Amino acid sequence: LEAVAGTDLRVVVAGDGPLRQSLSEAISRRGLGRQVLLVGRVGEAEVPAYYQAADYFVFPSTTPAEMFGISLIESMGCGTPVITTSLESGVREVNDAGVTGLEVPPSDPGALRAAMRQMAGDAELRARMGQAGRRRVEERFTLDRMVERHLELCEEVIKE
Repeated sequence: LEAVAGTDLRVVVAGDGPLRQSLSEAISRRGLGRQVLLVGRVGEAEVPAYYQAADYFVFPSTTPAEMFGISLIESMGCGTPVITTSLESGVREVNDAGVTGLEVPPSDPGALRAAMRQMAGDAELRARMGQAGRRRVEERFTLDRMVERHLELCEEVIKE
């Protein structure tokens, strides 16, 4: 919310959970009701439509507890560029910063705001990163490719 305040950026937040009420109150308190839309739980069948409708997907993790980011793979698979944080986690394996999306320091609303504005203002950048993200998913994160890599790893371990 801090990254959106004072801008003309519009954000859709999907999902539900224990923080929803406090998030809703914070949106009201900051006067961001016209910019931030809480859509609640989105059914699995509708998720791809949200990714495809988005100009970009923001995954602003602040702790390494977010180890991988399946939603990153899903959004990139839909051709949507991403913005992630530079935590040492599997998220960095998914987003190839500067190629498939942008990366900002965690807990830095100013950097996140700048990245969001950059993405929002540059359709060519979004298209280029979206295409690169889709290719990355097809090359590295399909079920077949992940099973293949897992079996290769098992063979390496057995040989040692």
